[in-house]
Amino acid sequence: MKKAGLIAMLTAAVAVLSVQNAALVSVVVLFWNVDAPLTLVIVAVMLIGMLTGGLITFRPEAKSKDKG
Repeated sequence: MKKAGLIAMLTAAVAVLSVQNAALVSVVVLFWNVDAPLTLVIVAVMLIGMLTGGLITFRPEAKSKDKG
């Protein structure tokens, strides 16, 4: 039951964020110029950051040789 309440609160927070930041913003990256809702820009940047952080911290296990 606690999990459902937490999910409901997070969903409400995302809904409020989306409604309050629905204005279009201009994003310029090198030669690209894109107009997108601020909420979409925030989510995209967050996902890119999570992916980058995950790739940086991901380290495949080194194969260790037993000496015994």
